[in-house]
Amino acid sequence: MPGTRRDTIDAFKDIVFRDADAASDCICYHEKVGSYIPGGGASNMFEFGRNVERCGCIVETLGIRLIEIAPKAWQKELGLGSSGRVSEAKATTPEGKKAARAHNTAAKRDWKNKLKGEAQRRHPGAKVTLLNADALLILDAAIKLENV
Repeated sequence: MPGTRRDTIDAFKDIVFRDADAASDCICYHEKVGSYIPGGGASNMFEFGRNVERCGCIVETLGIRLIEIAPKAWQKELGLGSSGRVSEAKATTPEGKKAARAHNTAAKRDWKNKLKGEAQRRHPGAKVTLLNADALLILDAAIKLENV
């Protein structure tokens, strides 16, 4: 994320208005995320939520159609399966909760690496990282959903 509101607005404008003819046809697929960040703390969750909402507001202000898509929806659209994480809340003992937490940590790491691998397969010319893999896959889902 850019450091300031103005930098964020300018970044979106640079992307959207690079080609004035294409700007009117822009659609933004934005991942619909929850506000909770495991182990993130209140200030991290607040900053994350602020950035998510900031992006959505800028997109809508620029007149771009905004479509929020849940992670499970874009992953299903691409036939990627699921992460295999389990509910910690269902564990009835402290040991069970600890085991579920450990399982989920490993499952999340493996899942994110699977998504990165899939993005690399689909976008061989791109520099795919853990930070941009989801965005590339959301793009693929959007292209499929929009029949582009």
